[in-house]
Amino acid sequence: MSRFLRRSLTRIGELTTHPMAFAVVLLYAIAWLIFSRQTFGWAAIATLATWMMTLFITRTEHRDTAAIHAKIDELLRSHADARTELITLDTKDVEEIQDRRRESRSLVDARRALPTEPRALTGKARSGTATFVGQGLVQ
Repeated sequence: MSRFLRRSLTRIGELTTHPMAFAVVLLYAIAWLIFSRQTFGWAAIATLATWMMTLFITRTEHRDTAAIHAKIDELLRSHADARTELITLDTKDVEEIQDRRRESRSLVDARRALPTEPRALTGKARSGTATFVGQGLVQ
C-alpha cells in the first residue's frame, strides 16, 4: 500500500509540471465563474494567482532538474569508471535514492580512510595535467 501511495504521489507531482495543469486551472476558473459568480472576488483571484504561480515554479524546477539529470547522465556515460546504473536512479522512489546516497557516502568514507598517495600530500600534479591556481589555469 505504501509503495502504491509513494508512486501515486510522485506521479501527481509529475502531472503538475505538465502544460495541461495550466488548462485545469483555467477550466476551474471558468467553472467557478459559471457556477458561483457571486463568490468570485479578490479572494478567488488571489487563489487562482497563487495556484498559477505554484505551477510556474514547479514547472521551472522540473525543467532545471531534468536539465541537470541530462548533464549528469552524459557525464556518467562518458566517464569510464562511472557506474552506469546511476543513470536510471531518477526513476526510483525517494527512499531508494536515499539508500543509494547512503551507500555512496559509505564508499566515499571508506576511500577517505585509505592512505593517500604522496603526490596528493605534496600538491604536485601529474605531468600533462592542468592545475587551477587562484583564478588562472596552469598547464
